[in-house]
Amino acid sequence: MKIDNFFAELKRRNVYKVAVAYAVVAWLLVQAASILFPTFEAPPWVMKVFVAVIVLGFPIALVFSWAFEITPEGIKREEDVAPNESITHHTGRKIVGITIVVAVLAAGLFVFQLLRPHLTSMNVAAGDRECIVGEVGGGARLREPQR
Repeated sequence: MKIDNFFAELKRRNVYKVAVAYAVVAWLLVQAASILFPTFEAPPWVMKVFVAVIVLGFPIALVFSWAFEITPEGIKREEDVAPNESITHHTGRKIVGITIVVAVLAAGLFVFQLLRPHLTSMNVAAGDRECIVGEVGGGARLREPQR
C-alpha cells in the first residue's frame, strides 16, 4: 500500500476527525474532572487513573474508526460496506458538528476554571465581615470577626 493511499484511506474513513473529536472530548472530561474530583474529595490517584484510561482509549478509538463504519442500519465492519454505499461523508459532518459543540463547552469550562480562583478570592475578601441576622428586630447587622 502506498503512503498516499494510506492517508487517503485515513481521510475517507474519518480517522482524522475521530482523533480530533476524541482529543477535544478527552480534554473536556479532564477539565470537568479537575473541577469535580476535588469537590467530591476524591484521592489524587483517581485523577491519574482517569487520565491514564483516557490516554489508553485514544488508540482504541482510532482502531475502531478504521475498522468500522456507522451506517443507517447500525455499526458495520468497513469491509462489509460497499464503497458506493458508504456514508462516511455524512458521518464526518456529524463528527465535526459534535466536535464544535463540545469544543465550545470545553472553552466555557476553561474560562470558568480561569475565573474561579478570582471569584473565590473575591468571596474571601468580602468575608472579612460577617452578616448576622438577629431574631430580635428582624434586622441584619455587621459584626467584625473575632481574631
